[in-house]
Amino acid sequence: IIPVPIITNIGNHTHMLIFSLIPYLRNLYGNKTTFEINDKIVEEFLEIARAPHFRILKMMATRAPKVIWFTDPPCQPENGDLYSIVDKIMSEKVKNLGCQVFNSRDLFLENGVFPSKFKSSEIIEKDIFDRTTDWIHGSDLFYRELLNKIIEEQN
Repeated sequence: IIPVPIITNIGNHTHMLIFSLIPYLRNLYGNKTTFEINDKIVEEFLEIARAPHFRILKMMATRAPKVIWFTDPPCQPENGDLYSIVDKIMSEKVKNLGCQVFNSRDLFLENGVFPSKFKSSEIIEKDIFDRTTDWIHGSDLFYRELLNKIIEEQN
């Protein structure tokens, strides 16, 4: 039997994670209309919001020959700084669990911009009147290039 690494991005779903941060901040700050968001607050939030995912990753890291974890593609159209903080902290936490980490934001941004060739061109249809370009996933090229970087790192 050849030991095969697990490649995953369990616990990301970053586009949804950010939306659950807002109620957390409201609970933390009350009825204020503006919130201070810093690394410490995001880390505390992630420890709560991603606790089950961290437990799964820890279990995988102790049982599998290798767990390779990567962040979501950095193709968010807004709030890039906040997503960057989340990616950084998630990467640190997952690395501390014993996983090898690939931060897509660090690997693929060019002068702070995610190249269009790595963006999905798929159309998401919520209904007949609500169609938008998929800003959540990368293109096939993005995932091929990410896999190439993972393979290169293993050699």
